[in-house]
Amino acid sequence: MMKLVSIAAFVGVATAADTYKWKNNNDWSNKGNWVGGKVPSGDVDLSAGCIGDFGPLGGVIKMDVSGSVGSLTLPRDGELKLSEGVSITLTGESTDDSAGAWRCKEHREYLSTCSENFQIDGPDGWMDAESAPCYTDILQFSEGTATSIIWGAGQYVRSVEEVDADDNVVESFKTQVAVQALDDANQRVFQGNAPIVNALSECGGEVMCQMKCMDACPERDLAKSVEDREDFFTLDEEVRNVVIEQARMDRDVLNQLRYNAFQAFMAPKSKDKLGDAAITIQATYDEEMKASGYTREQQNGQFNIP
Repeated sequence: MMKLVSIAAFVGVATAADTYKWKNNNDWSNKGNWVGGKVPSGDVDLSAGCIGDFGPLGGVIKMDVSGSVGSLTLPRDGELKLSEGVSITLTGESTDDSAGAWRCKEHREYLSTCSENFQIDGPDGWMDAESAPCYTDILQFSEGTATSIIWGAGQYVRSVEEVDADDNVVESFKTQVAVQALDDANQRVFQGNAPIVNALSECGGEVMCQMKCMDACPERDLAKSVEDREDFFTLDEEVRNVVIEQARMDRDVLNQLRYNAFQAFMAPKSKDKLGDAAITIQATYDEEMKASGYTREQQNGQFNIP
């Protein structure tokens, strides 16, 4: 039996523009930032390699609440920022229960192409995102928190925005130059190549841009897997249409890549070396399609799926 999987669960299909807000932070008061999930009040160790090694200047942690600790071990590189009016007192007192260390996050927790790191603005307010931001979308981060973000390779977004605690836009970065300047000015926050902004033509048009809407942290919902074509048609029509449309885009792009490669292989300059290989690849492709029950429509070269 053919197994069909609803790829909509982990491949972003770009339609209307959405707003994605980064939800992770490096704030002192966040229990999730500490080993054991408890904010320490005794001896505090911030020398974790993930802080000192986050780029050439190290990462940044924000002391967003006043408090007392027994002692404080700082990272080799990096910055401990204190919010306005916040203070930290060293008491020299500590117990095993009150001591703590900074938690180094998994790599996926830093990625701007990971859906798990975002909330999306929906009709009922902010909710966890099911896909990562792509070329039609706005990527937001808060000015009031410390963050560590690694830009996903080859990511396209509509714009990058900085927002305040009330989600009001403080500054919007709508050009590649502006986003790169933001990246350069905040080396303790951002790492990697900044996303390409507001540039539909640079990723090759809408179809090719949608092919770049990939999620580095897919949540594959096995409940959306179906074992045969009968099960597929029990899915909601909207879900079926998304799966079919994505499959069509995959097919069109892959066939175009294959066609371009074949033409290059058969060019006069390379025919002697690559022509025979191209013919073999094409023959194998045709045989496998025939064995799988696919039939070609002669008018447009597309295949009918059995």
